[in-house]
Amino acid sequence: MSFLDSTTASTDPGTSAWDRIVVTVRTADALIQEGIPHPTVMKVDVEGAELLVLRGATETIRMARPTVIVEAHSARLAFEVHEWFRNQEYQVRLLADLAPSRILLSAQPV
Repeated sequence: MSFLDSTTASTDPGTSAWDRIVVTVRTADALIQEGIPHPTVMKVDVEGAELLVLRGATETIRMARPTVIVEAHSARLAFEVHEWFRNQEYQVRLLADLAPSRILLSAQPV
């Protein structure tokens, strides 16, 4: 479980007894610039940071046009992800509505 700034956390980070580990991250766009091949499929399941990941993969998604599977952990986040993909000219469909409050979406280029 992660508690990142600008994400939708599933629990209150202030009440967590979990250990903190600082991890260096890079965007998908940065990885592509470093020479990683363009993906044909991406799966995003990052516990509330889905929009951060998608925004960090904007150029990759625009250029490679991969199919993207996203697990969102709230209806609000699912709506925001859907809108983000709509702006990228992607079609989004519901793959599964998993209790409690987990929604699996598939996004494909139009």
